[in-house]
Amino acid sequence: MSSKGLQKVNRRLISEDVLCTLRVAILEGVFETGEHLVETEIAEQLGTSRVPIRDAFKELAREKLIELHPFKGAVVASFTASDIHEIYMLRCLLEGYAARLVAEQATPDELAHLQELHDEIEALIEVDDLEPILQKDFAFHRELCSVSRNGRLLEIWDMLASQVRLVMTLADQILLEPSFILEVHRPVIKALINKDPDGAEAAMVLHLRKTAELLAQGLKDREAANREDGTRAWTSSDKQENALASPREQPSIEDVGV
Repeated sequence: MSSKGLQKVNRRLISEDVLCTLRVAILEGVFETGEHLVETEIAEQLGTSRVPIRDAFKELAREKLIELHPFKGAVVASFTASDIHEIYMLRCLLEGYAARLVAEQATPDELAHLQELHDEIEALIEVDDLEPILQKDFAFHRELCSVSRNGRLLEIWDMLASQVRLVMTLADQILLEPSFILEVHRPVIKALINKDPDGAEAAMVLHLRKTAELLAQGLKDREAANREDGTRAWTSSDKQENALASPREQPSIEDVGV
């Protein structure tokens, strides 16, 4: 594995900082899908022992960001169209129900905050940069689950968050135009503000189904094209040389995503 510009972690920092460093590296595409992660090399680059690296690998495997194989070790996860379908159908169940709960019981202040997040997405459309739009979109979806007042729903949603972010990192940004995100959001926020539980649930499910179909089809098209030229599908080689920020400067999973 070639050097990825990993910065050494302060030895006083706990294993959580190593985990954060590796998680963000994967989510930002510093490591490619299917890439073998070597404990000794990563430990040397981060200036740690192998123990926190192993602990981080276990957690990243639980989050489905890497796969642990006997004799081969840790490999950055890859996704199929079936994986995308599973992830987004779970989101349909969770967020459709969350939208219903929010429409039924959210306070005016909570609805106003969701409207504010939506308005910020609209304002960013003119910037023509998908990344900040995805961040605000992610914040909107998480806040929706939080406002549902169902703690277990939010906990399960957070477990999917890293996988959703990795899918978005590996997908070409051309697959999700800013206008598409706005188009699927407007019916959701309208139903929420109107306190229409049926409409909110239906609009959210439709939003997520459309997104899943777009991403799955994009993956299939990419795989077909790559089979023709012999390259690997869904990689982020353009980000390989990017140096990582120190763990204290890195965004949390709650700050990035779709």
